[in-house]
Amino acid sequence: STTNLTLVKGGQNVDLLGVLGVNTSAYEIFVKFYWMSTTQTAVPPTVGTTVPNLTLAIPALGTTTGVANYYWSDGITMNGPLYFAVTKLAADSDTTAVVAGDGIITILYA
Repeated sequence: STTNLTLVKGGQNVDLLGVLGVNTSAYEIFVKFYWMSTTQTAVPPTVGTTVPNLTLAIPALGTTTGVANYYWSDGITMNGPLYFAVTKLAADSDTTAVVAGDGIITILYA
């Protein structure tokens, strides 16, 4: 029942290869990715204050299958640690927490 800010992988040259998402709720949820340059002073990011580098929507279960899969054949390379958070709204400034169990998110990275 939070935005669940999580460090996926620290260090340099993190490759985001894909995201598999299943939403079990009746509303859309948003997975927000932050890759923090090692020169930034605000590490970890602050959900609602730090602008995400990438936001992906996982559709509501009641309107679709509730599944979203994203893949990048060459990956998305970041220069710094990779974090993610999940919110109920798409806005960069959103801090609305999801309910525990609303989504199952699998992140593929190297």
